[in-house]
Order: sequence, then C-alpha cells, then structure tokens
Amino acid sequence: MSAAGAERLLALALASSAGVHGALVPAHAAESPLLGALFALSALLLAALTVWVAHGPGAVALGAAALLLAALLAAYIATRVIALPPHMHSEPADLLGVTTKLIEAGGLVLALRLLGTRAGGAALPALQEGAGR
Repeated sequence: MSAAGAERLLALALASSAGVHGALVPAHAAESPLLGALFALSALLLAALTVWVAHGPGAVALGAAALLLAALLAAYIATRVIALPPHMHSEPADLLGVTTKLIEAGGLVLALRLLGTRAGGAALPALQEGAGR
C-alpha cells in the first residue's frame, strides 16, 4: 500500500468515527449534558483531523490523529470495564461501538505507521516500497 493510500484510509477512518460520534450526540446528551458535550467535541476533533490528514498530513497531524484515536479507544474500553460518572455501572459492549472501535484501531495503526515512515524509520516497509512506484 502506498503512503497516499494509507493517508486516504486514515482520513476515511477519522471521518467514519466523526460521523458515528456526531450521530450519537443527542442520545448521550439526553443521558448527561457532559457526555453529550464530550461526544460533540470528539466528533469535531475527528472531523478537523479528517480535513488535516486529507490535505497532506505532517507529523503533527498524524501524531494528533494517533493520540485522539488512542484516547477514544481507551475511553471505550474503560467505560466497558468500570463504572464512570454519570453511570453507576459499566456500559455493555454494542455492535456499533465495537465496529467503530475496530475502525479507529485500524486508523491508529495507519497513523503510527505513517508517523514511522515520516521519521525515516521502517515502520511500514510496504509504504516505502509503494512510494517508489
């Protein structure tokens, strides 16, 4: 896979996650205004990163994408394992959530590998091979 192809897939993962988080804002805001605000903030950050990555990502954009995706994955896992306010119980895993997290995990891998190639490392040899074609 070329670096450009990996960048497009990363942008798609970010956009997909932004759409899901945005669509879930009303339901989560009904549970808790803070939760709704966090989902809205996530959607906005993901959308902004989608645009940034789609228009020639540098190391800062890729690092921000990796950090946000890792944070969203950690938050989902944490809310499935322990009870966090405003809930007094851990949340059950659901198909939409798990699917979104798989997409985000794929995006995280792409962001980290692209970061490795930007740093001159051999994090993703296939990207380096494809770039020379």
